[in-house]
Amino acid sequence: MSNIQTGAERMPHDLSHLGFLAGQIGRLITISTTPVIAGDSFEMDAVGALRLSPLRRGLAIDSTVDIFTFYVPHRHVYGEQWIKFMKDGVNATPLPTVNTAGYIDHAAFLGTINPDTN
Repeated sequence: MSNIQTGAERMPHDLSHLGFLAGQIGRLITISTTPVIAGDSFEMDAVGALRLSPLRRGLAIDSTVDIFTFYVPHRHVYGEQWIKFMKDGVNATPLPTVNTAGYIDHAAFLGTINPDTN
């Protein structure tokens, strides 16, 4: 009888993409960033190929590549700027972007990126 929608149906989206990166052994590298909103859920399958540039000496042991996923709320990335942004509401100025290209310190994934220095 009512045409008021009380819930939203979940719709799957294919977010497949390729990433071509260069980096250094032993460093954290951002492969991809995906913006999310409350209620989002992800199912992820990762397939990768790793190629090393020629080394001075060949590797005599097996190598391991670990892939991690992180959820970092905006309030942790932007700090005090996020609090001001939320208080200002519709009159707020847009937040600056956070540069995630290249290498990021391990602390960045703990939510300590300072957008003024990146």
